[in-house]
Amino acid sequence: MLQETWLDKSVESVTVPGYVTISRRDRSETANRGGVMTLCRLGFNALAHVRNCVAEERSWHFLSIGPETTLIGNWYRPGATIHDGFEKLQADLNEFVGSVTGIIIAGDLNVHHQRWLRYSNSNTVVGSDLKILCDNFGIMQLVREPTRGDYLLDLFLTDMAGCNVKVDSIIADHKGVLAKVPSPEIQEKK
Repeated sequence: MLQETWLDKSVESVTVPGYVTISRRDRSETANRGGVMTLCRLGFNALAHVRNCVAEERSWHFLSIGPETTLIGNWYRPGATIHDGFEKLQADLNEFVGSVTGIIIAGDLNVHHQRWLRYSNSNTVVGSDLKILCDNFGIMQLVREPTRGDYLLDLFLTDMAGCNVKVDSIIADHKGVLAKVPSPEIQEKK
């Protein structure tokens, strides 16, 4: 999942060797430094795009492996976003939560909350509201070190046990986040 793609309609497609684009949500107005794109390894057919959020730079996907269906959200939340108390996010989660066995939301969220996100510059209403929403849905934040300079801005939010998240090499002005997510073993009957 990529955030801040800087893509717009002038770029019809993006080629990444070995991957296929599952979804892309470009910034529709204002300076085009945002946008999200979700890629999938060629030949892997268990990830489906559900929809893009109209008002926010977020896309939703279902990852279906065996009996498990995980809701995957790819989200870029610019720091200058007008805060609405995460009403749209909560509405989306309420819509999907009854149909899935797990939730993953990852992206560049630009929120600060010193007790929850240890590497923050302050406690903000936005950070507190996201923490409350996560607590209400049983979601944990698993990134444990800074991802941009001294700050933790790129989050991996999930209600799934056994996920392993590590901060990787720097890409542009952020460090990458690599997550390993447990999946059910699929056994074929012969």
